[in-house]
Amino acid sequence: MTKARELAELGDVVTVDGDNIGLNQTSPSSYSSSADNLVVGSSGSNGITIASGTSNSGNINFADGTSGSDRLRGYIQYQHNTNNLVLGADADDRVVIFSTGNTSFATTTDLGGSIGVVTTSGNWAMRVRDSESNDAFIRFDNSSGTQVGGITRSGSSTVYATSSDHRLKENLADITDGITRLKQLDPKRFNFIGNADTIVDGFIAHEVQTVVPEAITGTHNEVDSEGEPVYQGIDQSKLVPLLTAALQEAVAKIETLETKVAALEAE
Repeated sequence: MTKARELAELGDVVTVDGDNIGLNQTSPSSYSSSADNLVVGSSGSNGITIASGTSNSGNINFADGTSGSDRLRGYIQYQHNTNNLVLGADADDRVVIFSTGNTSFATTTDLGGSIGVVTTSGNWAMRVRDSESNDAFIRFDNSSGTQVGGITRSGSSTVYATSSDHRLKENLADITDGITRLKQLDPKRFNFIGNADTIVDGFIAHEVQTVVPEAITGTHNEVDSEGEPVYQGIDQSKLVPLLTAALQEAVAKIETLETKVAALEAE
C-alpha cells in the first residue's frame, strides 16, 4: 500500500486525487498545477505551522537537485535564536527581516534603518518604473495621514517636493534681512574623508544651523549610547528662500543706484 493510500485511510481529513494530496480539501488537482501536490484547506481560515526549538530554525526549501546547494536554491527560514526571517535565492540570503522590524536587502547585517540595501558596483539600490505619467513613487505623510511631501515623475523628469500649499501656513512675513543673514553663511571647498580624491563645494552643518536651522538635521557633535558619532545632515534646498531674498535686496539696491546714475548723467 502506498503512503498516499495509507493517508487516505485517515478519512475525510486526507484526500488522494491522482498524485495530489488534499488536507481538508477534496479536489486538490483543481488548483494550479504549479502547486497542487499538497493543498491545505478549502474555505475559511487555514494554515500550516512549522514548530521548532527556541535555538533552531523552521525552513521551507526550494530544490532542483539532491546534493550541495541544489537542495536549497531558494528558501524561507525563521531563525528562532535571533527571531529573524530570512528569504533566500540562488542558495544565499537575499532579504532579512530582523526582529527589530528593520529589513535589509543583499546583506545579513542590520543596517540600522527601516530598509537597508547593499549593492555591488554599477547596480541600482532601487529602481522604480511605471507606465503611467505623473505617478507618486514615494509619498510622505505626517501622523495625521496628511501628505507632507513626495517624489513624483512626469514623462521625462523627477520632482522632489515638500508641502508648500498656502492653506497649510500662517504668520506669513517677508524676509527683510536676506543680505545680512546671507553674509553669515560660510561656504567651503573640501573633500569627504571617505572620498579624498573628490573636491566639492558645500557648508559645515552646525555653522549653517545658526543661520537657517530648518536646513540642518541632528545636533552638533552628537554621539549615540556607545559613543559613536551621529552625524549632522543638510538639505541645501532650504537655503533657497534666503538666497532669493538676499538677491532681491541686492537687485533693489542695484536698481536704486542705476536710477541715481541715470539722473546724474542727465544733468
